Formats: sequence, structure tokens, C-alpha cells
Amino acid sequence: IRNCVFIGCSSNNGEGNAISISKTQPRMRIKEDGDDDDMNAIEDNIFRDCGNGSGYVIEVDDEDQISLIRNNTIEFTKPEKACGAIRIVKFGNITIDNCTFIKGSIYYNHESQTQTSNFVTINNCNFKSCIGYACYFNVKELSAEEINIQYSKFYSNEAAIYIKNNKIINIIN
Repeated sequence: IRNCVFIGCSSNNGEGNAISISKTQPRMRIKEDGDDDDMNAIEDNIFRDCGNGSGYVIEVDDEDQISLIRNNTIEFTKPEKACGAIRIVKFGNITIDNCTFIKGSIYYNHESQTQTSNFVTINNCNFKSCIGYACYFNVKELSAEEINIQYSKFYSNEAAIYIKNNKIINIIN
């Protein structure tokens, strides 16, 4: 999904108000520099006021697949519409790169424990005036996945990063 504008989108249950990625949906393909790998890609989009005060703009429920969320702006101009920006409920390989979040947050929470080397990387993102935590991570302590936050900026948020269950998270500034 590339170069789109989503304004005022919402779902009845708040799960993926604008976009929901699950294993049951068809695969999307992106080719870059000769790379032929399959991945779910959401890039160069604007999401404005997508929600009804609950749920998440983008929901990723796609275990063991690569998801790329790059160069997106997720913003809420109307406080009554504000909700979470991205919810990740299954472990996998997920990169969130060069995105701006205005009053929206990233929520990473799954009940499983993985033995494989999955990852979530948040790179070069800006978080402004987020309601609640800008980034929330709840990962099983012995789970093998790696969480990386690097080169990102947090401005005027209620709280920046929440880490539950003593998981080691790599933060590079």
C-alpha cells in the first residue's frame, strides 16, 4: 500500500481502523533494488483522524512474515478521534522506519513466546504529543525476539517508552 491518503477511516471494532494485516489476507509484493522477497509494505501514506477514539489505525496480526511500515504520517487533529497508531499482536519481523506519529502510539503485545530470532525495529521515527505511552512493549521475558529503537525522537509525550516483563530492548540514540 503506497502513496495513499486515509482520512477519517474507522472500523466497527477498532481493529485496523484503516489497515489490517492478517495471514488470511492476500500477500502484497514490493520490489526494491532487485529484491524479490515477499513482504507486507505500507509506505509513503498519510493517515489522518482514522479512529473513533478506540482501537488502532494499523493492526499487524501476521506471524512469521516481514512487515515494513515506512515514511508514513499518522496524526490526529481531533482529540475525540485519537486512538493507537500501530498494534502488533503477533511476533514476526517488523520494521517501522521514518514515520511520524502525532497523538498516536505503537503497541506491541503478544501472549506467545518465540524461540526464533524475530525482531521489531523502530528506526528514525518522531513521536509528538502521544497520548499515553508513545511505545508500549509487553514481551515474554524469555522470548527470543529482539526489540530495537534507534535514532528516534520523542517530543511532548505523556510518556515515552514502556517495557513490561523485563525484556531487554536496544535503544540507540
